[in-house]
Amino acid sequence: MRRPRLWAALGIAFLLIAAAVVVSLPVVFRWATVRQIEGLTGRRTTVANVDLNLFTRRLVVEDIRVAGRAAEPLLAVPRVEARFRLAPLLAGRVHLDRVDVAEPAVRVARLPDGSLGVEDVLERIRARPAGKPLAFVIEAGRLAGGRVVLDDAALSPPRRWQATGITLDVAGVGVGRRAGTATLRLDVVGAPVVVDVDRIAVRPARARATVTVGALDLSPIALYTPADAAVRPVGGRFSTEVRAEYDADAGLLAAADSTIRDLVMMRRGQAQPFVTTPALTIASRGVRYRDGAVTAERIEARGAPSVLDASVTPAQRHDLARVHLVAEHLSFPARAPGQVALTIADPAGGTLEARGGLTVYPVAADLTVRIANLDLARARPYLASGAPIRLAGGVGSGTLHLRYATPTGLGLSGDVTMERLVIAREGQREPFISHRRLRAAIADLRLRRGALTVGRATVSGAPVIVDARVSPPQRFDVAALELTVRDLAWPAGAPARVEGRARLAAGGAAVVEGTVAPGTLRTDLQARFRDVDVVRLAGYLPPGAPVQPAGGVARSDVRVRWARGAPLRLDATGVVRDAAVARRGEEQPLVTVPALELGVSGLAVDAGAATAERIALDGAPTLVVGGDSARTLSLPGLSLVARDVSWPGRDPAAVTLEARLPGSGTLTARGDVKLADRAADLTVTLTDAAVGPYAGLLGVAAPVDGRVRATFRLAADLDEAARVEATGRLAARDLVLGPPAQPTATIAHVELGGIRGRWPHGLDIAQAVITEPSLLVEREKDGSFPLRAMLAPRGEPRDGAPAGDGPVSALARPEEAREPLRLAIDEIRVVQGDARFIDRTTTPFYSEEITRLAVEVRGFGTAPDAVASLSVQGIVGADAALDLDGEVRPFGEPFVLDVAGELRDFSVPRTNPYLRRFLDWIARRGELTTRVRYRIEGRELTGSNDIVVERLDVAPAGRDPDRMVGLPLGLVVSLLKNPRGDIELSLPVSGNLGSPQFSFGDAIRTALRNVVSRLVMGPLQAIGRVVTGRRGEVEAVVVDPVVFAPGSAVVGPDAAKQVQRVGDLMRASPFVGLTLTPVVTDEDMLALKAQAVASRVQRLQREARLPDFASAVRTLFETRFPDRTPPETVDAMIVALRDAEPVAEEAARELASRRLLATRRALTEEAGIEAERLRLPEAGEAPPPGAPGDPRIEFALVPIG
Repeated sequence: MRRPRLWAALGIAFLLIAAAVVVSLPVVFRWATVRQIEGLTGRRTTVANVDLNLFTRRLVVEDIRVAGRAAEPLLAVPRVEARFRLAPLLAGRVHLDRVDVAEPAVRVARLPDGSLGVEDVLERIRARPAGKPLAFVIEAGRLAGGRVVLDDAALSPPRRWQATGITLDVAGVGVGRRAGTATLRLDVVGAPVVVDVDRIAVRPARARATVTVGALDLSPIALYTPADAAVRPVGGRFSTEVRAEYDADAGLLAAADSTIRDLVMMRRGQAQPFVTTPALTIASRGVRYRDGAVTAERIEARGAPSVLDASVTPAQRHDLARVHLVAEHLSFPARAPGQVALTIADPAGGTLEARGGLTVYPVAADLTVRIANLDLARARPYLASGAPIRLAGGVGSGTLHLRYATPTGLGLSGDVTMERLVIAREGQREPFISHRRLRAAIADLRLRRGALTVGRATVSGAPVIVDARVSPPQRFDVAALELTVRDLAWPAGAPARVEGRARLAAGGAAVVEGTVAPGTLRTDLQARFRDVDVVRLAGYLPPGAPVQPAGGVARSDVRVRWARGAPLRLDATGVVRDAAVARRGEEQPLVTVPALELGVSGLAVDAGAATAERIALDGAPTLVVGGDSARTLSLPGLSLVARDVSWPGRDPAAVTLEARLPGSGTLTARGDVKLADRAADLTVTLTDAAVGPYAGLLGVAAPVDGRVRATFRLAADLDEAARVEATGRLAARDLVLGPPAQPTATIAHVELGGIRGRWPHGLDIAQAVITEPSLLVEREKDGSFPLRAMLAPRGEPRDGAPAGDGPVSALARPEEAREPLRLAIDEIRVVQGDARFIDRTTTPFYSEEITRLAVEVRGFGTAPDAVASLSVQGIVGADAALDLDGEVRPFGEPFVLDVAGELRDFSVPRTNPYLRRFLDWIARRGELTTRVRYRIEGRELTGSNDIVVERLDVAPAGRDPDRMVGLPLGLVVSLLKNPRGDIELSLPVSGNLGSPQFSFGDAIRTALRNVVSRLVMGPLQAIGRVVTGRRGEVEAVVVDPVVFAPGSAVVGPDAAKQVQRVGDLMRASPFVGLTLTPVVTDEDMLALKAQAVASRVQRLQREARLPDFASAVRTLFETRFPDRTPPETVDAMIVALRDAEPVAEEAARELASRRLLATRRALTEEAGIEAERLRLPEAGEAPPPGAPGDPRIEFALVPIG
């Protein structure tokens, strides 16, 4: 009994305990779940309800919440439902036939300081000790409606990111299963993400997965790019497919194909997109992770990006046709170098290729970089914008070998060739420097820890340099150029060796050798220049320079030394062979020097200041003022030495100039020169200088001789208000112009005292005394003056044409010369002078002389208001006295000369050569006294000549004695004489001296002609007209005719007036006769024929007893023209009859005779003219009938008696 009861009790107890366990299992499960989650996360966890049914093997957990830092939970799962198996659970394994998770939500916060709000949870998970893995099997499972939220408060403003629509399907996953599958789907910022996993095994772990991301917007990445980042992505869509396999033994093996479309990247400080590309593809193969090591068999990227660089102006856009990067066999940590190949191509055909080995860590590379057809002009905007030169074009190609390793640093060797390289210059249209081919080679360049060393760097080529900023533009064709730097070390090390060579195609070479220390810039160079054409320097002179080099080849040796903190030091010696200097724009040299030696010693330049111990020039220059060798001045020797020269220091330099003068004499100048003050204080001495060698410079073409000596003190201050002062004396003796045997001019002695020059103000001379001057003035048969030819520079036209260059300014043309300095001479005296004039243009030649000439000028000056008094006395010929006084303002505006004087008792027959030449008359006797007054104001000449010729007796001497006024000169002379036989004339003279046609002799002749014309020609103009030639000379006097009506011989009223005017002239001129010539014209002939027709009609009317005149006309017409129909009018019939009437020559002669008689009767009876003074034409002298014009009697004046 007891035993059954015991078992019954035990059974009841078991049932009670089982019932208690079943009833308490949900509570226990909820408690265990909360404790487990809180232990894992450290956050408060709640579970609203747990429903566990062991009989139905169903578990439902509702409203699981893990607290977050804020009000919203970190994790919220509304419902979890699972179906499980009991037997495996009793064995310690979880076997779920199905599990469903509904709408789980995870909320993560990023704090303002950038940390995550779940960092404490993550830290607890990382610190949790690893336990025994749970054995589980999930036959099927699904997570639906999941969501992950990230609240980022570190952004401003805060942003919320979400992954929504999370769905996870799992099947056959668990211990012992090897073909489990899982599929995860979600949307990340609007982009679909799918993860497909198969072949899932738990022990050992194994799986194969494919991850697909579609069009993920990359713009949010910009929010997480640091503010100071150089570039950041702001747009683009990322798509990828990653295929991965994991094996616990083999590790993770992955391959991926990714595409980024419409990628946009911005650069800091640039408003426009920096990089854009339609598509960038990235492919990776054989990427494996195992035991902490990563290897990649191949990574390849392709694209065609465009880069817009707005850091330059204008912004530059670089469209790359292709960018291709391939990296193979990479590993980390490195086991062996991988291989990398980078290709970049631009649309213009330029390419850059880099190939070689690459080690990821530690970083090392060994690359060969090849550049081909790279357009160098694309680098132009990146050069300094304010630089005077810029890169204009060119193509670069080359090969560089680049090596880098962390211990050794960067190494580089190779060469680059630039073809068609063009460098432009601001303000110049032509290329400044052009290289057909420029090669740059670098050997053994190393950069490590900020230290740079270069074994050798060489640049070589043959550039063409065109400098168009000078006039004319200069072109330098460099045949060969090479510059080499060796053993360069920076910032510390031994000085680098520098070698350079250049050779011009046209000649000239330079060699530079020396050392340069890059760290301190200490420089010591030796330069040698050979065969340098100095003519090329012409364009580099200042625009206003009056001269330019015209020839010469230079050779010089220069040493240059410099160090930081020390002055630049230079020593140079050289020589210019066949040096020549010409006027600007001309080829003819002004100065030539066979060998000009120069030397500079101890030149130091520092901070804009320069000093030199000694500067010297030495040569034998020749001054050329024309193409003729007679117009050159050769100095046997000239030496200039300057010591202790400083700029801009105030200390004076000691200057010595010594010149040996041609012929004889020396010129020395010694003193101090202050370059900074532009001041000089010199003593200049001229000793026994011969004048002869300077004939060309003095503006004369004849031999000159004499000696000059002078002493001057010269003080110059050439600052902004430049001034030069000179004081001293000058004397000359035995001055001769012309051949020594028969000189044209001589001066025994000239003394200039009290000379004081002040430039730019003027030159003052107290006294100028010219003693015993003698002058011979000759005029040759051709009208030329030998003296003028002597005084004209060689090459000047001697016929009065405009002259060429003169010797006054050898350095500048007259229009380029400075305005003349003011000159003032207190007193000029000429003592015991004489002059002789010989004119061989006449026959016989004319000769006159003036002796005992004394001239005195006071107050002479070039100032505009300077008026000088002038006094001249002398004896003309044997005993004619000349006395002139006046004033002259030679440099005023206008020029003024006012002189008055008298020439007394001059014998007129002495002028017979001129009277014969100009008037065809000679004087047999007579004496002339004239008082003259002449005034020149500007170019206008006005003057008066009051002439009295006493006892003048003249006679014809040629075949044309009437050429003065177009009338017989004998009549003119008779009219001019007074009852005593003398002539008194007042001849005004005027003219423009600046006119090329003006001649003083012509002016006198014109004045005489005008006087005669006024006295003689005036009355003639009352009866007719004066016919003049093109130059105004009188060619003829035409008397107006007496005009008659056609067919009439009656003197009408107008004709009577002309007869009266002619009579008035003839009564006033008793020695004038008149010829009368009748002229019968065409109008007369028509009138005479009409008179004949009228007479015949009247006779027919009388004889035929016709009733009227019209009937008689019709009858006469029908009789004369029986075959013609009579015209309707009487006048028409009369005209036809008149035209048919024969010419009545006898009637014309009768008409001419009647007109002669009528005119002769009017002149004798009404005008009172003697009949014998009227000349009628002889038979045959009258013109034939039918002349043109008005019917008339023509008159002509003839001399009588």
